[in-house]
Amino acid sequence: MTKWFLGMVVSLTLAGVACSRDKKSDQIAALDDAYKSGILSKAEYEAKRAALTAPPQTTALDDAYKSGVLTKA
Repeated sequence: MTKWFLGMVVSLTLAGVACSRDKKSDQIAALDDAYKSGILSKAEYEAKRAALTAPPQTTALDDAYKSGVLTKA
């Protein structure tokens, strides 16, 4: 019975960690709050949100390197 209980606790702990929120979602929530409270203008809000939600720039460079278009030199 104790092994079963311990197994359930470990399983639930791992499931909780796997379902944790992303750091970016916390930053976007803070950005939303700043915009709603009037700290940021609409233009500032949209620029910062676009920067947070944009895909990483290095992905395109990595893809070009892997395909042979670019070299490390």
